[in-house]
Amino acid sequence: MNPYKILNVDADVTQKEIIQAVTRAMREKRYSGRELAQAQKILLDPISGAAQRFLHCVDLSRIRQSLERIEAFESNRGPISDLTRLSIFDEDA
Repeated sequence: MNPYKILNVDADVTQKEIIQAVTRAMREKRYSGRELAQAQKILLDPISGAAQRFLHCVDLSRIRQSLERIEAFESNRGPISDLTRLSIFDEDA
């Protein structure tokens, strides 16, 4: 459950805005009263709110792009056996 999505608010929402968002959401009737109450309770609690900000306000699109780049790199890279060993860093015996 993403309380930010349910209440349609940003991560830097104030307590007053949370209460207003619950009132708005109750009028829209897109979510049950139980879901709205739970979202409000989570966001009004400082510890739960911090956890939700961490979980739900991360820009996943940037993470997905990075993962796609890594996967593309790994698919273009040959097997490790094709690598040649550089002796430039070997210590002289």
